[in-house]
Amino acid sequence: MKKVFIFGIDGAPPQYVLDLWLDDLPNIKKLLENSIYSDLETTIPPSTIVAWTSMITGKDPSHFNVYSYTYKDENNKTKLSNSTNIKAKRIFEYLSEQNKKSILISVPLTYPVTPLNGIMLSGFLTPSFNEKSIYPHQLKDEILSKFNQEYSFDVNVGLAGYKELDSDNMIEKVYKMTDLQLKIVKDFIKNKEWDFFMTVFLGTDRMQHTMWRFFDKNHRKYPGPTKYENAIKDYYKYLDNQIGIIKEMLDEDCYFIIASDHGFDRMDGRFNLNDWLIKEGYLTLLEKPSQPQKLNFSNVDWSKTKAYAIGAYFGRIFFNKISKDPKNGIVSDNQIKELQNEIIEKLKPLTNDKNEPMENYFFKPQDIYNGPYVKESPDLYIYFDNLRWGVNNDVSNIGFYSQRTTSGSDDAGHSPKGTFILNHKNIKNKKLDTINIIDILPTIFNAMQIQVPPQLKGKNLLK
Repeated sequence: MKKVFIFGIDGAPPQYVLDLWLDDLPNIKKLLENSIYSDLETTIPPSTIVAWTSMITGKDPSHFNVYSYTYKDENNKTKLSNSTNIKAKRIFEYLSEQNKKSILISVPLTYPVTPLNGIMLSGFLTPSFNEKSIYPHQLKDEILSKFNQEYSFDVNVGLAGYKELDSDNMIEKVYKMTDLQLKIVKDFIKNKEWDFFMTVFLGTDRMQHTMWRFFDKNHRKYPGPTKYENAIKDYYKYLDNQIGIIKEMLDEDCYFIIASDHGFDRMDGRFNLNDWLIKEGYLTLLEKPSQPQKLNFSNVDWSKTKAYAIGAYFGRIFFNKISKDPKNGIVSDNQIKELQNEIIEKLKPLTNDKNEPMENYFFKPQDIYNGPYVKESPDLYIYFDNLRWGVNNDVSNIGFYSQRTTSGSDDAGHSPKGTFILNHKNIKNKKLDTINIIDILPTIFNAMQIQVPPQLKGKNLLK
């Protein structure tokens, strides 16, 4: 039985990792000699927790019922998603049934941790290094005694806490976080039993969101040459060096995967989608705030509201449906398609703040999903300018275009194509057409000589 190791790089953009920066990443370049590799078509939506969960379940979000970092519960309260929300079997659960041992370190949406045949150290969104963040629990004491510091799950507290850091602090904290993670990964490779090992490095995501303007000369906020212009590239070079070290530690017959959840590209600004919904009469507030603030569900007049949006790097529009909220809902199921088409027709010709055309894409859940939780999904996804424009779900902004939200600003956002490399000594260099993120799990099972469960619809890339 062959082992599989996944080196996850959050948000690794293929246009840089597999092309523009490849000559500066000698270990990745060498891996390609014995690899199949490709751009990776990620989930709709291209959200970190959704995409990594899709990778390890082999399914789209309508099968595991997580669509966003937050969701509105039946009491109109905002809740933060965690591992207990996942409704599909994950790779380590399949492998535990086969008596195979798994190690997962910093894989998103694994808090609270799940008992398994192996080891789990949860990912970001973990509130603290506690008994719910590591399994088995006694490993916490081992890590504290061996490395003399608590594990860092993110560079700062809170969902968007990283945006509060200046560039020097960001760089310092990213390297410190990564260094400890690498020490633990290397220690566990050598000293723990495993058949499957997966670790995800978050530093790329944090630096790209906040420091992309320093190297991208097409960015609206490009400041010219600064000491930070190579900061992101230097971090990739640092990871590339560690990839070489880790690869040497593995058995030569081990399958080695480098993967990202999505890609990245510059962000030109944000469209204030809830303010637009208010202007068009779809969303009504009880009171208009005097200054920009997050949409507060308790301030929504549900008797007059047809739709509201939850933002970030793409638009998610939810309808106030009777079927989901018989008490407050006003949109019947037979009105959904008409309402979707109406909003699409109004937003399709939308231009940017300079009145330049945008590539706006719209996705209806009934067209892209077929899982048992499709009715829990947003009722419409919108990619403004193919994600070059993000979405601001704050209300009471001036106009429909902003450069920041109340949580902070972003230099870059998620793009629909991630990076995928599968290396093994018996594989010949081959660049594939774009693959789908759900293809990874069946491919792993095939590599490990485990029968692929029939409910997985992804392709085996080793065929």
